Parts: sequence; structure tokens; C-alpha cells
Amino acid sequence: MKMMNHQRDRFALFIDSAPVHQLNKGLARAGQAGLTISN
Repeated sequence: MKMMNHQRDRFALFIDSAPVHQLNKGLARAGQAGLTISN
């Protein structure tokens, strides 16, 4: 679990540093909502 969380944090950092970070943040937010619903 910790490894998964660590990977997700690194992915979040990558998203924040990406030129299209605004779009990616929207996709990540939608993905988190989807995960919450599926759980």
C-alpha cells in the first residue's frame, strides 16, 4: 500500500510539473472521484 501511495505521489508531482498540468489536474480529480465511487 505504501508503495502504491508513493507512486501516486510521484505521479502527482509529475502532473504538477507538466506543461498541461491544468488539464492533468482535472483528469486526476475526475479519477479520484471515480476511485471513491468504485470503493
